[in-house]
This record gives sequence, structure tokens and C-alpha cells, in this order.
Amino acid sequence: MRKPEWFFVIALLLVGAYFSYRYFARSEQFNPLQLIPGSASLVYEVKDPMNVYDGLKTTELWSGLLGIKNINKAQRVIDLSDSLISSNGRVDGALKSLNSLASIHVTGNEDLGLMIYLPTGPSGANLIEAILTEITKSGVSRQTRLYDSYTISELRAGDISLSYILYDKYIVLSKYGFLIEDVVRNINNDFTSGFFVNHANLYSVPKLGDDAGNLYLNGEHLTPLLNTLLPPKATITQLPTESGYLDFSATSTKLFMSGF
Repeated sequence: MRKPEWFFVIALLLVGAYFSYRYFARSEQFNPLQLIPGSASLVYEVKDPMNVYDGLKTTELWSGLLGIKNINKAQRVIDLSDSLISSNGRVDGALKSLNSLASIHVTGNEDLGLMIYLPTGPSGANLIEAILTEITKSGVSRQTRLYDSYTISELRAGDISLSYILYDKYIVLSKYGFLIEDVVRNINNDFTSGFFVNHANLYSVPKLGDDAGNLYLNGEHLTPLLNTLLPPKATITQLPTESGYLDFSATSTKLFMSGF
């Protein structure tokens, strides 16, 4: 084969390899559920969370919950966040088009830790700083530290502190820095230590597309979670559940959960 023909064959191979790479890279798209570490007791998944929240605010159940001090405080924070999000087209668009996540972790006998996963990327960091400034009426200080080759940022304003990392299109944040470290270890282990590796059957369950979100349950950690909600010295034994999935929806007077 003459040299020009060799060059033609090599060029075809290179072009084919490039498009094959593009195809397989696209077909193995990152799923944000992979970020959830294995220590999660419960995971909540929702698209367009602010729209879901607006619906919940109109229910009798929510008006009753506002009698709880922490719920009332949370509503003020969410309403402020909603206002700031509406003024930021990039953040608003991301929240409406990609899934947001929250995971709950048992961090002590009577304590729970919350992590939030928002599809807002670097813009989310600016949003969090703006929210902290408005809530505390004080400046926000930021420090960074390196953990397992990932940069963890720590924000502090008044008596509030938050830690976060950026991964792909997502910002992952929590007031517990060690939970963020769990996420970093999960990423560095190629997601082999995550929640959905141990509960892979939850990926394939049929889901409603127009409800208020999805709840995924870790049966192994569900009992400690429930025990944190009970009075002192009151405990329950291990629940016979490996994993579970529930569709979540609400009407003006009732909450519905159905699943497997």
C-alpha cells in the first residue's frame, strides 16, 4: 500500500476512535445519585424544588408545621433563597432542569446531619454566600483546605458555618465537614462506596414523573435514624428492610407515599 493510502487509513481510524469516544462518554453520563455516600439513611430526589415547595406551602399540613420553631425558621431561609434564585437565571435554570438531592445521616445518638446537592456548580457558591449574608447580616469568611486532592471550602458567617465541594455541575454542602469528606472518599473510590452501589435495585424501580419527589431508604441505617427521633431510653430493634423506594406527593390536607 502506498504512503498516501496509509495516511488515509490512519486518518479514518483516528476519526472513528474520536467519535467512538464521544459516543461512549455521552452514554456513561454522570448521575448525581452517585455522589451520595454509603452512610446516608435517607435520600430525597426532586426536580424544580422551589416549585414543589410553593405547592407544599398551600397545604394545611405545612401551615400546621409552622408551629414548630425550626420549621418556621427554615421557611424564612427558603423564602429568602427563592428570592435570590429567581434573580439568578443560571441558578434558576439549573434547578429546574436537573435533579436536586438531599441526604440525611446519623451523626450521633440524638443528632442528624443533612447534606444538600444542588446542580448550580460554581454559581451555587455565590448563592450560598449571599444567603448567609442576608440571614446573619454579617460578612462571610471563606477558608479552603485540601482533602484527598479535593478542595473543601468552609464558609462562616455569624454562628453559622458550612462546608462544600464542587463536582461536575454540582455543589455539595453541609454544616458537617466530615460528611463532605465522605463524599470526597466516595468520588476518589470511583463511586464504589456510595449509597447506590449497595442499593442498585433502587435505580430500576418505576417512578412517577409529576410528583413531589422520590425517597430512597437505607434499611441498614434506617433504625438508627428512627431512634434519634424517639425519647431518651426508648429504642426500636433492627427493621427487616434492606432498601426501599417511595414516591412522595401532597394534597391540601394529606401526604401520600407509595413504593417498594
